Order: sequence, then structure tokens, then C-alpha cells
Amino acid sequence: MILTQSQLEQLFEQARRDAPYETCGVIFGKDGRAQIIHPLQNVHEHPQTRYRPDDQELFAAVNEFEYKQGYELLAIYHSHPATRAYPSKTDLKESGLYNGSNVIFIIMSLMNPDAPEAHAYLLNGETITETPLKVIE
Repeated sequence: MILTQSQLEQLFEQARRDAPYETCGVIFGKDGRAQIIHPLQNVHEHPQTRYRPDDQELFAAVNEFEYKQGYELLAIYHSHPATRAYPSKTDLKESGLYNGSNVIFIIMSLMNPDAPEAHAYLLNGETITETPLKVIE
């Protein structure tokens, strides 16, 4: 997956803004290159340690960008405000329909707010595979 430096900074800014809660959203694009970053509201009852995108917002985004405009859902992203950028057991359990698909899960860590990290993963059942997250200018 390819992001521009500006797009990555947009993700980090959203994560910082929403901290101490987890932030979330989706990324659409073509040929593995991000073109649309679409933040979603985290409606989980425990947003400090969990995330759940608002279903209506998620379905509306998929309908608009995938079905109407022809982009592909490339990634689902969320932040870990106080832990590392690696899928938790809860992340695996709640990855839903996209577990086992080609949709990438991007996790951002704010453990060090001055040097946030982002890593990308493919999830397949209980198997976690880190995948390259290429950042270009």
C-alpha cells in the first residue's frame, strides 16, 4: 500500500486529535495507492481501548467511494493511543468481514506522541502478516 507523506501525517493528526480515544477510518484508492482518506466516528462504548466505526458512516463511505466512484477499499485504520502498532487479540476478533480479505489494517501507535508509528497488516483468522506501507513524497 502506498501513502504520501502528507496522507500519513493526516492519519497521525487525526489520531492525536482523537486521543486518548482510538480513532478510525477507511482508505480508498486504486492500484494499491491511497487516494481518499475517510475518517469515521468511533462509536465503541470503550473508545480508549477499542474502536468500532459507525455502521451507517462506513456503509455510506463504501457506497459512495467504491460503488459510485469506482475506488477500491484498500485499508481500515485505527490508532492505539497507549500501546504499540500491532493488532491486539480484540482487533483480530473484531476484524469482521475484512479478516481474510485483501483489505489492509493500518494501526498507528501514539506511545511516543512526538514519533508516532504506523504499520500495515493483513489478517487471516488468527494469522497476522505485516505488509509494506510505502510512504512517498
